[in-house]
Amino acid sequence: MNNTLEERGFKELPVGEAVKNTTVAQIPASKLYPGEFVSLQPVDPEKDVVELYKNSHGSATNTRIWTYMPYGPFDAEADMRDWMKGCQSSSDPLFFTVFSNELNQRVGMVSFLNIAASMRTLELGNIWYSPLVHNTRVNTEAIYLMLPEAFDNLCYPVNMNPFVYQLVLICLLLVFVYHVFTGIS
Repeated sequence: MNNTLEERGFKELPVGEAVKNTTVAQIPASKLYPGEFVSLQPVDPEKDVVELYKNSHGSATNTRIWTYMPYGPFDAEADMRDWMKGCQSSSDPLFFTVFSNELNQRVGMVSFLNIAASMRTLELGNIWYSPLVHNTRVNTEAIYLMLPEAFDNLCYPVNMNPFVYQLVLICLLLVFVYHVFTGIS
């Protein structure tokens, strides 16, 4: 019977270079992240709920956005406000309201979550947008505001080849430019 890894055909796995920067990453702040087409704003249930409820409820098309979310749709605006109060007080996930500068209204939410600063990891999630802004530049810019904040400002490592990371940012930029020059809003 083959008991050791070597006897079962496994070879020793390669070990890469030691990680040079082992400083603890910073925690994302609940602050305004302004962009050209959207702004990420700290959640304020009293200010946000009317537009977010209107833009995510009231029709089958609107309520479809909740299909794969662990919350929503909400029976009433007051129920959504209560849920948003929990979002406002939460630091993980750290929620933001997505404000469309072009439409001058709140159109969705995003968050940093599973934040483990000592392990230098976090995720982007709880992302939902009103159908008003589907197939527009809203998500592109919202994510573009979040990625540099995580990687460049808060010191979370890019768990990919730096060249690939540059390509990802360039692709996001190209999508953004495409939206600008084709007039898709």
